[in-house]
Amino acid sequence: MHPVRQNSNISQLQSQSIVPDAAQPALTIESTTEKLQKVRRRLNGLSERSLALDLSVESLRRQLTAQAHRDGKYALEQLEKLRKLRDAVAYVKDEQALGGGTSGSI
Repeated sequence: MHPVRQNSNISQLQSQSIVPDAAQPALTIESTTEKLQKVRRRLNGLSERSLALDLSVESLRRQLTAQAHRDGKYALEQLEKLRKLRDAVAYVKDEQALGGGTSGSI
């Protein structure tokens, strides 16, 4: 065994981990601040888009609610017309069954 060689390998690994890699930029307050500002701008952009989407969803909800209300009101009006027609037809049938009233057909 070569304990000296083993120790030299460990010391090489330690010295390599301490020495910064030339490919990586040095971590400074300025670079960190710039990165934080970029992140803040992206978050602000996302926040603005999220707010715009929320407003769009709320607008669509109001439009759909109003449309559903109009559709429901129209459906009730049509149902009321059908009821009146049904009552009129039933009245004419009753009159004919009793032998009175109209002699023509509907």
